[in-house]
Amino acid sequence: DVEAVVKRFKTDLYNCVGFIQEPKKLKENVKALYQKYVQDETPESAGVDADIQREYARQREHLERSVASLRKKLTKDSEIHRADNVRIMQENVTLIKEINDLRRELKIARTQVHDLETALGVMRK
Repeated sequence: DVEAVVKRFKTDLYNCVGFIQEPKKLKENVKALYQKYVQDETPESAGVDADIQREYARQREHLERSVASLRKKLTKDSEIHRADNVRIMQENVTLIKEINDLRRELKIARTQVHDLETALGVMRK
């Protein structure tokens, strides 16, 4: 009888593992396995299990709050990072325009210097 139960459990567990890529179905199947094979609750273990369940629930709530807090922080940090990137890109565009304007002015100034040097050279002769 025990061997038959173990064999059925192994078969059911093997079938359950087939849902490893589908978390919801896997969870449902694991719950079904638990309900099918874990039935001998004694009152003493039920009290201990209740304490364990409360502790589990408390830890789960704590972790869920931590996850929510971290998600909020991630969203905030991502927004700050995006805003910084936009600001830096705008500064870069402004600086590139300024560089191009200065290059244009330098080219004009060099042309004027060349023209003036040429004019002075003609006057001296």
